[in-house]
Amino acid sequence: MRIALACLKPTENTAQNVRLLLHSLDALEDSADLIVFGKRFLNDEHSAPLEAENPLFEAVCEAARRYHTGISFGFCERTSNGVSDVQLVIGPDGKILCKMKQDETAAFSLGGKSFVLSECEEAATTYPAADAVLWPLSRTCNPTAWNSVTKFDYMRRASQSARQVLLVNTPGGALHTQDGRIRLELPCGEQGYLFANL
Repeated sequence: MRIALACLKPTENTAQNVRLLLHSLDALEDSADLIVFGKRFLNDEHSAPLEAENPLFEAVCEAARRYHTGISFGFCERTSNGVSDVQLVIGPDGKILCKMKQDETAAFSLGGKSFVLSECEEAATTYPAADAVLWPLSRTCNPTAWNSVTKFDYMRRASQSARQVLLVNTPGGALHTQDGRIRLELPCGEQGYLFANL
């Protein structure tokens, strides 16, 4: 299974960010089984929160089905209590595989592999047998700080999971770690995709 961690800079326009998702599905149709964007890729706390039943999601689901490629992305959703971070995983059949709400951990299977969508420390204790942890972030930091300090902090946290961890940060930076070591990375400041084979 091949997973693409997407480091593409989002805009301040939610509809334009959906177009970036659709473009990625089109561009990576034959290159990835699952494309993972970070938290708050579609919008952030300064934007209008999205409703749970938004027509924009239907377009992404339809594109995932058409290109037979899974996709995961984060957004801020309106709830009865205000606004919450949500990470959605859509399967290659266009159906929602899981929806992780703020401060939760979720699990799903795809292509014969089991995944946990979470921060590593929670995943290690809640789903110890998962093949990999998907760790979407939305942490603003400058490229120098990320590449020289921050990524190593996240690598150490990932090592507590003792498995493969795929981390992608919306502002930039992606890591594929295994047993606490960085196997592959896309440095913060570079845009594109980091491909991880599981």
